[in-house]
Amino acid sequence: NPRPLPAMMRERTRVVLRGAILLVALAVARSAASPRRFDATVDPSNLGPRFDGVGAVSGGGGGTRLLLDYRDPYRSDILDLLFKPKFGASLHTLKVEIGCDGDTTQGAEQTHMHTADDDSPTAFDRGYENWFMLEAKKRNPDIHLSGLEWGVPGWVYNTTVSSAQNIDYLVKWITGLRDRKGLLIDSVGLGYNENNYDATWIKQTRKALDAAGLASVKTIAADQCCGDIWSITQSMLDDPELRAAVDIVGTHCGGAINGNSNPPTKALQGLSQPFWDTEQHIGIPDPNPVPCWEWSAATSLAQTINQNYAAANQTATLIWTPVYSWYSWLPYAGKGLLVANTPWSGAYNVSATIWTVAHTTQFVQPGWRFAGGSGCSVFPVPAAGGREARKSVKTAGSYVTYVSPNASDVTVVIETFGAPSPTTLVLTFVGSLSSTASLNLWTTSETVWFANAGSVDVSEGKVSITVPPEQVWTLSTTTGQRKGTGSPVPAPTPLSNVLPLTEDFETYGLDTLPLYFSDLHGAFSIAQHPSGRGQVLRQQALSRPVCTHAGHHRQLFVAALGDTSWANYTVAVKAMVEDDARTSPDNQLLLVGSHIGAHHAPEHLFDNVAVDGCVLELHMNGTWRVTFGDSASLVDQGTGAWKAGQWVHITLTVSSNGSEVVVSATVDGTPLLSKKSISSHHSLAGGAFIGSGIHHAMFDGFSVARTT
Repeated sequence: NPRPLPAMMRERTRVVLRGAILLVALAVARSAASPRRFDATVDPSNLGPRFDGVGAVSGGGGGTRLLLDYRDPYRSDILDLLFKPKFGASLHTLKVEIGCDGDTTQGAEQTHMHTADDDSPTAFDRGYENWFMLEAKKRNPDIHLSGLEWGVPGWVYNTTVSSAQNIDYLVKWITGLRDRKGLLIDSVGLGYNENNYDATWIKQTRKALDAAGLASVKTIAADQCCGDIWSITQSMLDDPELRAAVDIVGTHCGGAINGNSNPPTKALQGLSQPFWDTEQHIGIPDPNPVPCWEWSAATSLAQTINQNYAAANQTATLIWTPVYSWYSWLPYAGKGLLVANTPWSGAYNVSATIWTVAHTTQFVQPGWRFAGGSGCSVFPVPAAGGREARKSVKTAGSYVTYVSPNASDVTVVIETFGAPSPTTLVLTFVGSLSSTASLNLWTTSETVWFANAGSVDVSEGKVSITVPPEQVWTLSTTTGQRKGTGSPVPAPTPLSNVLPLTEDFETYGLDTLPLYFSDLHGAFSIAQHPSGRGQVLRQQALSRPVCTHAGHHRQLFVAALGDTSWANYTVAVKAMVEDDARTSPDNQLLLVGSHIGAHHAPEHLFDNVAVDGCVLELHMNGTWRVTFGDSASLVDQGTGAWKAGQWVHITLTVSSNGSEVVVSATVDGTPLLSKKSISSHHSLAGGAFIGSGIHHAMFDGFSVARTT
C-alpha cells in the first residue's frame, strides 16, 4: 500500500495556486535539471475525434474465473473498483470472450451452444462472462458491452471459422443475451481473435445482424496482432461494401508506444471509422509480463492510454485483463488491473494500475472530444546528455486534452514517464473555455497514488503547471472523483487451509460452476443426476473446439482446482462415462490427476496429458495407465473390468519427499498399483484435476485429503 498522505493533501478544501506551486517547487528542487517548457492551446472550435473510452478485456479462457467464487462484501468491493463511476478504474467498456468450450489462454470459457441444437433454458447461466457483464451493468448502466470469439465449438467450425454456422451462432449469442439476460451488446468483433480475417464473411455477418434487428450493434474488424496489424484498412479502402460493413477498426497493441506501427496515413485520411486498441497488454514484454503490482506496469498504462491517441490516433484503449483472477500456475500471472485470485480467503490487492487508469476514466466519458491542434502531444526525448540518453526511453511523456460535448468542461491528463527533468506545460484556453477559473488537480507518483492536490487557479485563460518526472497528473473542471475503498481486506491464506475438501455438487444451480473448479479445456458444469436424485458435475462438450492460441489438437477435457500449497494428498471421485454410441470404447476415458502446476510449461499443459505430477487414465476398453511428469513417463499399466455407463470410484494418492515420489491408485477399492516409487529431483506440489475424452462424463463425491 502507498504511504499515508500528508494531512494537507488529505483535506478536501480547495488549495489555492500558491499551495500547488509549493508542491511542484519541492519536487522540482529535488531534480538537478531545469524544467523543459511546452505550450498548448485548447480551442473548443478546433476539436479532434470522439473519445471512445478506456475499458478492459475479459477473455482468454479462465481469466476472470476465480472472481466468481469470492463472497460479498469482497466480491462487490472488487466489482465496484472496476466499474463504479468515479470510484476506481471506472471502466467505460467491458469486452468479453464468446465462449467456445476450449482453452484459449488460461483455460476455457463455456459456450451458449455446446451443440447445434442446444437451446437449454440455462444456456446463458454458463461460465462467468455473462455474470460479469450483468455486474458491470449494475454499477454503470452506460458501460459499453462488446464480444469477440477466441475460438468456436467444433460443430461451428465446418472447415473454417468463417462459416454460415458461425454467423447464426453469433446472432444467437447477441439475441440470447438480450432476451434472457436483458443485456444489450453494443459491439462485436468479426475478426476471430489475433487471426486472419475473411472480408466476405464480415460482409455476410453484417447483413445477418441487420436482418435480425441488430443494426445498432457495431462491428469491429479485425482484432489482429503481431505483424501486419493494419491490413484490414487496405481491404476497406479497396472494397466499399466492406468499408460499409465495418464500424470500428480494432487491432491489438497497435502504435509506437507498443513497438508497433501507427495506423497508415492513407487509412486515417481515407476512412471515417475510429481506430481502437482492442487489446492492450499490461506490462509488455509478452508472454512474461511485468505483474500489475509493479510500478512499471502502472506507468506503462498511463503512457499507453495517452499515447494511443497522441501518437497513434486510436480513440479507445481496452486493457487485457480487468482482474488477475486465475490460478498462479497458469500463463500470464499478474496480468490484470488488480489481483483477486484467492477467493477462499477473500483477499485481494489493489495496486497503482487502477489509479493510473482512473486519471482518465474518472474525469472523462465517451462522447467527449480530443482537443485539436496543440491540445494533445507527445513530449520528445532530448537529443543527448545524461539520463535522457537512455535507449529504452521512447518518449519523455505526453499530454492529452479532452473537451466535454457542450464545451463547458475540460480535462488534461499529463504523464512524464521517461522525462529527464521536470516538464512545464503552459495551457491557454480560448473560446468558451477562456472563462475557466480553476482546475482540480489529482496526482500519482510511485509512492502516492491518486491524491487530490486541491485546485490550480487559471488567470485570463492561462495556466502553467510543472510536473516532476515519472508521474501522472490530471487537471479538470469536473468534480466528484474519489479514491474508492471497500471493507477491510482480510489477509491472504493458502488454499491448503480448505483441506480436507469435499464436494457433492448439490448446492449449485444447473449449468453453473462449482467452487474453485476451473475448466482448462472442455465444459464442466452442474447437471442433474441420471437417477433424478441429486446433482453431478458433467462434462458437456461433444466436439473438439477450434481455438486461437491453444487446444487445436487436444483430445482431452480437463477441470482443475488447487495450487502449489497442496502437497502429499489423495484425490477421490466417483465417475462415469455416459454410454453413447457416438464414441467407441477405445476413445472413451476418465482422468484423475494430482500435483499439477509446478515446474511445467503451462502453455503446453494437457497437450499429451503432460503435467508435473501423476495422471491416472481409465479407458473404457478395460485398460488403465498411470503417467508421471511433463514427459508423461509411464509408471504402470494394466487391465480392468469397467465400461461406459458404469459408475466407478477412483482414488489417486501421491506423496513426495524431494527425491522420491510414491503413487497408489484404486478403482472401487481394488488396488491398481500400491505405493509405486518413482525417482524425482524435486518435491511435488500443485492442484488436482478430473477429466475425460471428447464425450459426456459425470463426476460426483469429489474429495481431496492430505495423506498421513
